[in-house]
Amino acid sequence: MGMKLLDLVFPRRCPVCHDPVDVPGCLICRSCEGKLSFVSGPTCFKCGKEITDAGRELCRDCERLARPFSRSFALLNYDDTARSSILRFKNGGRREYADYYAEKFMELYGEALREAGIEAVVPVPIHADRRYERGYNQAAEFGRGLARALQIPMREDLLSRVRMSGQQKSLSAAARARDIASSLKASDEAALFRRILLVDDVYTTGGTLSACARTLQKAGTREIVCAVIGIGSER
Repeated sequence: MGMKLLDLVFPRRCPVCHDPVDVPGCLICRSCEGKLSFVSGPTCFKCGKEITDAGRELCRDCERLARPFSRSFALLNYDDTARSSILRFKNGGRREYADYYAEKFMELYGEALREAGIEAVVPVPIHADRRYERGYNQAAEFGRGLARALQIPMREDLLSRVRMSGQQKSLSAAARARDIASSLKASDEAALFRRILLVDDVYTTGGTLSACARTLQKAGTREIVCAVIGIGSER
């Protein structure tokens, strides 16, 4: 079935207004892309969020917290528009939004990722029960588009979630980090890759990405670079 016929039978939804796109074959409505707030400089060199002072290299969080990843790139400021889009992508079955996120991410950061010498894409894992409920891992859907554009493998088998994490809201930051770390397991094959691109949907405190990065490094990966769709503002 040709692409145009597919678009007519199964119209692609816009990741902003959530209606069928106004031009068949496009990934987003022409009038909707301008409603998204894309991350722009100056940004924290470590986590990638926007910072207010161009004279600083790091945001306040990254100044006081050690991050095991070398740096992170973020596509969208996590405002109400981005939150609505990502929640539908994550919990509303709109896995097609990943195509737009990945395409736009490569438009903004493709050159930097290629220069970084990334050898494999690894999505932040979710537990099998959670994957069964959603039907997919949203980080893997996003990562697949990046891997395809970078022409490198995506390896979901290198990092797994061996148990469900506890209720994070009631835990301190240190307790959250320990809880996440204890739920992760890396394959010995992680040591085959010097640089891995670790992908997730949203960067909040950085705890999940940090726990995943440390787990991969303990297994032998030398360097972790991160990519996320949405990121919060500097507090």
